[in-house]
Amino acid sequence: MTRPNARRNALITVLLLVIVVGGGTAAVLLLARGADRTGPTTTAAPPPEKTTPPPVTTKPLPPARNPGWQVIVNHDSGLVYEVPGSWTLGGTRMARPGGVLSLSGLAAARPFQCDGAEFVRGEVGSGRMVRRDDPAVVAAAVAEGAAKSNYPSPTVELSPPTPVAVDGLAGATVVADVSSSAPSPCHASKARITVLALTVPNGTVAVKVEVPEDGKDAQFSPSAEDVRKILDTVRQLS
Repeated sequence: MTRPNARRNALITVLLLVIVVGGGTAAVLLLARGADRTGPTTTAAPPPEKTTPPPVTTKPLPPARNPGWQVIVNHDSGLVYEVPGSWTLGGTRMARPGGVLSLSGLAAARPFQCDGAEFVRGEVGSGRMVRRDDPAVVAAAVAEGAAKSNYPSPTVELSPPTPVAVDGLAGATVVADVSSSAPSPCHASKARITVLALTVPNGTVAVKVEVPEDGKDAQFSPSAEDVRKILDTVRQLS
């Protein structure tokens, strides 16, 4: 006759054997599943090697033709030109309407605040159109477009085009005399806009120099000699 304690010990032994065998079986099955895989195995890719980026090189600006002047390189128009050292250069992403093209490479003469807005006593910018056109027509269109963009209901008188040549490129210069009503003493009612346009292999380019002739601080407007000197510095970007 088996005593109760002995019977209880035997039952515990059987349960332990079942747990151990069951656990061992589970472990064997898991190992077998891992060994029986026929699909591709993947391993973690090694971390990328640290590389040193090449140094950023900035091409130096071409020398100024006028001592003390600032050189503007406009990659949009493919042109180089200069402005007096006192002018303020615009940001690289700034642009202005110029009739048949958009003007960038901007610089302003004597920016000033008036009635909470900013005004300037002169401005230069350049742009390019992909169509090759008569530079005299382009120069007139840029001058008239700038006048209509910057002055309310202007009267625009265009000069006859003057043929020019720059770096072997054929071009023309047109001067627009602009008159309009000034909304306030901050604004100019008269301005002179001079545009030089050139035919280039990839289209037509133009440089605009705009000078308000009256209004606040008119005594600081660039002179006709300043405008001529700016346009004399225009050349192709090499």
